[in-house]
Amino acid sequence: MSNDTTIIFYDIPYAEPNICWSSNTWKTRFCLNYKRLPYKTQWVEYPDIESTCIKIGAAPTDVKEDGITPEYTFPVIYDPTTQRAISESFNIAIYLDTTYPDTPRVFSPTHTQSLHSAFDDLITRRTFPHVGMRIRQLVFERLPHGRSQEYFRRTRESWFGKKIEEFGPRTEEERIRKWSDFEKGLDAMDRHYQIAKNEFGGGEFICGVDPTYGDFILAGFLMWCKTGFGPESGEWKDILKWQDGKWARFLASPPLLMSSMPSNPFLLDSTDSMALSNRPPNYVVTDTAPIALNTTENVRAQAERRRGTAAKFFCEFCGASFTARHNLTNHLSLHKGVRPFACERCGRTFTVQRSRDRHRESSSCLQNPEPYPDRGPSRVTNLPSFLPSFQ
Repeated sequence: MSNDTTIIFYDIPYAEPNICWSSNTWKTRFCLNYKRLPYKTQWVEYPDIESTCIKIGAAPTDVKEDGITPEYTFPVIYDPTTQRAISESFNIAIYLDTTYPDTPRVFSPTHTQSLHSAFDDLITRRTFPHVGMRIRQLVFERLPHGRSQEYFRRTRESWFGKKIEEFGPRTEEERIRKWSDFEKGLDAMDRHYQIAKNEFGGGEFICGVDPTYGDFILAGFLMWCKTGFGPESGEWKDILKWQDGKWARFLASPPLLMSSMPSNPFLLDSTDSMALSNRPPNYVVTDTAPIALNTTENVRAQAERRRGTAAKFFCEFCGASFTARHNLTNHLSLHKGVRPFACERCGRTFTVQRSRDRHRESSSCLQNPEPYPDRGPSRVTNLPSFLPSFQ
């Protein structure tokens, strides 16, 4: 009998590998990563979801149009520790909080599950009607050709009573109207976040400085928009600019930024979207796919040669190696957005002391006597280029 306790997380693939796209499965991925629970992703195409769920004992989440036949959907997890399969993102979040009480809670404060469920409905009502059909159309185009596209076309056309080619806006006027309504929907969500910020005295999240399941719902929807429209699309750039950049700051805040990464990439197998086992050493995990660091193999090799001893300490997030523990500690501060060293003159904060000391001696401090804006963990927007960015 295997002693492996790695959770198996079931997700739906695009034709292009390394893309985590579904808003619903993103909710669970955020929860697993926020709790730093080791897991590996099992990619399952749409037509095989039902048989997979039945095989592992995952419960159906709904009934089909006939009102009788069970319907199976993802996300689903299988936890070998308890030998249980859990269906549906909300139920999975409850299960993870209950089964792993020593990890950060996603329903916080306690006894707020009903409020998070209502918040889920609110997000759906404010956003999906304006862009949902167009994104489904774009999702279809990126699914694996053949069985997955056939399944998606057949089921979605049956649900909505029209061809997928007709899902998007029919006229330019309709497109402009829907896009304007979508902006208003996100503006309404921003107002709720402003109320929360005033109530809790800061923080980017609906319950203050720490993310909760409600934030993962909205972040999952935004990631669906990003992968649907495309990270370089005009639509995604609009979203990042709206509400004075609220959603760019929201997704780039360290708790969400770190929650887009695997709990321990070196525990994941080669089938995982974020696995690093077959990647060159100059690659780092991002929200969708590995990207090269701003370095070269030659520079890396020279650094290794300069070392008098072999590296002993390794970053759990990106795999960077260090010979001294304090260097790893400083490096982790970059990932976490921690800036504990402040300039007494201008208030600017820094990750490491030597950067603060160098700043004190520079002209930039003398020329800027006014305090810098807060650059604590909840407002980090200028992450180094080698860290993943949602912007």
